[in-house]
Amino acid sequence: MSDSKHDPWLLYIQFALIYIGAVINKAPQADWWSGQFMDNWLRYARENQTYIIIASWLPEFMFAKLLSWSSMCIELTIAVLILNKSTQRFAVWAILIFHTLLYTLTLHRFGHFYEDIVLGLLIFLDWPKDKLLVAIDEHRFKGLKKLMVRLNFNTHIIYSSNTPKLDTHWLEIRTPETVTYNWSGLRTYLKYSSNFYFVLFGLDFFTSYTVRLLFNNEIMQFTQVVITWAGLLFFIPLLCNLLKRKKYEEYTG
Repeated sequence: MSDSKHDPWLLYIQFALIYIGAVINKAPQADWWSGQFMDNWLRYARENQTYIIIASWLPEFMFAKLLSWSSMCIELTIAVLILNKSTQRFAVWAILIFHTLLYTLTLHRFGHFYEDIVLGLLIFLDWPKDKLLVAIDEHRFKGLKKLMVRLNFNTHIIYSSNTPKLDTHWLEIRTPETVTYNWSGLRTYLKYSSNFYFVLFGLDFFTSYTVRLLFNNEIMQFTQVVITWAGLLFFIPLLCNLLKRKKYEEYTG
């Protein structure tokens, strides 16, 4: 499918086909354009109170049409962004935000589709070709550093015996091209750490089964929504930096 010198375009095309197929499936059906399908699904099949309340404030089928039309437009846009190498990172963010909004509104994951999509997005991540040198303030996080070193199964992540040079820095991540500190450094570290993704799926498993077993389905769904949005908001500065870089390239190019 790919090698170290070429991008996995077969996987990119397969990913784009998911969203192109979704649009092709919806577009010929009059119920999607009229909002009838979305209204029947959320109002009667799902008995979604959020939808029912918002729809009651608006003219008949307006909210259903808005959801239906925006869904088709977003899915088509995602497919186009995926097939353009320079816009694939925007596609990743569009996918994450779109499906998280959908889950927040409907509280429905369509089986394991959400988890499978998130796992598949790893194909768009440019794993570092060089080492990541990690320096942690041992005075404040000595125990944490020992734990992270023991659990480090990533050959590209190396822990330095030194501490960050400035007292205001509790974490420093160095690559040959960049240096990031503190929360920005933590985002870089997590993005390129396979352990982070194992923790994410472990957390999802815990909320899907343990929380639901101890409490109920509603608390489980609420917990998953809160955790998902917390994660997106934590990494949102990466999207802001991406937008700034794109604007700068357009300005200088």
